[in-house]
Amino acid sequence: WSTLSPTAPTSSTSDNDDDDEDKKKKDKTLPRRVKVVTSTSPKSSTLAPNTTLSYGPISMSVDELAVHLGGRGRARLAWDCYAIGVDPANYFNRVIRLGMDVYETIYDQLPSSRRTQRLGMPTLDALSKLYQQTCSMDNTTVTQLEGGVARLSHVSTSRDSTTKLLLQLADGLQVETVIIPWNGVRSTLCISSQVGCRQACRFCATGKMGLVRSLTSDEILAQMFWARKLCRIQDLPPVTNIVFMGMGEPADNAAAVSKAAQILTTRSLFQLA
Repeated sequence: WSTLSPTAPTSSTSDNDDDDEDKKKKDKTLPRRVKVVTSTSPKSSTLAPNTTLSYGPISMSVDELAVHLGGRGRARLAWDCYAIGVDPANYFNRVIRLGMDVYETIYDQLPSSRRTQRLGMPTLDALSKLYQQTCSMDNTTVTQLEGGVARLSHVSTSRDSTTKLLLQLADGLQVETVIIPWNGVRSTLCISSQVGCRQACRFCATGKMGLVRSLTSDEILAQMFWARKLCRIQDLPPVTNIVFMGMGEPADNAAAVSKAAQILTTRSLFQLA
């Protein structure tokens, strides 16, 4: 019951034509098929202008996102939404598309100091362009997090309320993430880091797939985004800790896992620490 379907496939090419040798070397280390975007905004931030990014808004700190949105207030409001599993593109757009979510419930969970603030169309367009430039795959253009980077394909729940989410990524591949409630007080989220796995452990079904590809930090964090949404809608205990024990070997995707862990444990973002 995802609120959005992935955008129709379109051909896309990278906008980065810089011939500088150092940047070429850096680009070779980026995940396959992930675009890069160059920040040129002069707004105040800890980032220097012309910083090359290989990740979208969900993987950015407030300061990083402020560079592209034109201020910390807008970046904070966008992250207020991401942190509770709400895509700003659905909540603030001219046409509100929340699916099974409830507008008043979202409003009540936003910080009281920013409940009456809104993100205008120029800010939403900036977010959309960031996702398009950093998260688009071959023949698929991504313009937002929910329904773009990842959409919810299937949910299954066991008797003890353990809830398995099947997420479909922009290129059609799928990964699982699992919400594991404990004693009705809190939940642990089991996160995937790759599609398939090269380790081929005999006891593991994922290992039989072989490694298809590693996830980007955006795709890893999208699992937390969807878990926060499901916990809120289905009245599950909140996610208070995570384990990278889903599909894939985290050590084989260290850069993206490290970036995701940094965002997950930042108090102003997903607030796990």
